[in-house]
Parts: sequence; structure tokens; C-alpha cells
Amino acid sequence: MKHWVTRKQLATGTFSTVSKVVNRDFLTDQKCLKVVMKSAINAEELAVLRQSYNVLESCAHRNIVRLREQCETSEGIYMVFDLVRGGTLFDRIAKKGVFQEWAAAKVMYQIACALEYLHGRNIIYRDLKMEHILLTEKNHEFDCILSGSDIVMQTDEPITDVAGTPGYLAPEMIKRQAFHVEIDMWACGVILFSILSGTSPFDNGEASLQEIAQKSALGDYEFTDEDWNGRSDAAKDCISQLLVVSPTNRMKASELISNDWVQSFAGKLGEI
Repeated sequence: MKHWVTRKQLATGTFSTVSKVVNRDFLTDQKCLKVVMKSAINAEELAVLRQSYNVLESCAHRNIVRLREQCETSEGIYMVFDLVRGGTLFDRIAKKGVFQEWAAAKVMYQIACALEYLHGRNIIYRDLKMEHILLTEKNHEFDCILSGSDIVMQTDEPITDVAGTPGYLAPEMIKRQAFHVEIDMWACGVILFSILSGTSPFDNGEASLQEIAQKSALGDYEFTDEDWNGRSDAAKDCISQLLVVSPTNRMKASELISNDWVQSFAGKLGEI
């Protein structure tokens, strides 16, 4: 890692930092360095982290950030990713407001392409949310890139280890039932609902974690006139096929790619 020089710190978390770095020999070679300090996590979390980034290192897809290098010392784990410059989907919505339907369909199409790749390899992303979707540009010509999650898991069998973010958790996780890749599709429904309405389907901003969990477990949401006036029935129908309580009946990534509403914007989906 000695050939990377830190230029700017981009983010600081509870146990990690993210910085922009450049190659000391090729200054045009810019990347993103994530450092996780071992002193801030326990042995179990460290094991999950190692497993997650070993899985990510094996992935090569245009809509998933590439992990180019990783190394571990007695102090921490160092990971070099491709640099994605357009910020997160969450920041874009917070700054500029809700998306038009063509832009929302573009997000769904590109994230579904990434998930189809992962799910075909029995990889569960496990913490899909707007903060983990990176945009390549700050303008409307963006493409979507899944960031490197700390809790990605590759498994042929359903698991029961709950991880993720309240408001995005699928009903089967909340009910402590075994789950698999279908949880990522539920999260897609939450994201689509949010970027079209500017609200969360299960969190009105005042709800407690218990209330959010109860509503999520029941799939209790509604399309209010105030937030959904002018939105198409086709967009709402797409959400309704994602926010299905039964995982076996929930839309799959391949089905989201070919969904009629998504494909109605075929010329604007930004294939790369």
C-alpha cells in the first residue's frame, strides 16, 4: 500500500475512514482507500469483514465497485477501490429532491443488473440502501455503482444472521426467519418508493424502531395522494411487486430488469 498517497478524507465512520488516494508513480491514477481499524471491532465482526471483502474481491461487474487491492496489518484492514465521484443516491435525493420516473427506472435497472450478478453466485448484499448506491456523475448522466458492503455473504443455504438498516429490513429478517437473496429485492422496493416520493414506506420520520419493524413485517405502506400525485400506476405496481411479504412471491432481479415499467424507459437506462 506504500504506493498510495492520501489526498483527501471523504468520510469517517464508527470504525473506518474513507479517503481519496493517488498513485505516487502515476498521479492520474486515483482510487478510494477504506481503512478499518481492528481496535474498533470485535473478533466476530472482523471475521465477517474478512469474508465480505474476500467475496467482493472476486466480483467483476460494471455496476459493482471494484476492489483492486486489500491487505491486513496488526492495526487494520486496508482496501483500495475504484473512485466513484458522483456521491451517493441518498445525498442526491437530499440535495435535489425526488427523481423523475425515467431516472428512478434507471436506478432500478442498473442495481437489478448488479443484484442479478450477485444472486446468480448466491451472494447476498445484505445492506442495500440509498447510502450504498454510488453515482458516477453529479449530473443526470450518472450510472449507479453498488459500494463495498461490510456484510456481503456468499452462501448456498439460507441464513439467520440479521444485519442491515432499519427501514430496509425484509419481513423474514424481522421475524427471525431464515432468509436469502430475496431480502435485497425488498430493499429495492424501499429505495424505489423513497426516490419517487421522498418518503420512506415504513418510517414517517417520527416512528420508533419498533414501529418501523412492525410496519415492515406486515408490509404496511400506502401511496398517499400528497406524495404520489402524478406518479404512474406502473411505477406503483413495480413497487408492489417488490414489497411483497412472502419472499417466494417477491420480484427477482431478472424480473425487475425486464419489468414493463423499467423497460418503458429503455432508451434512458444508461447501459454501460
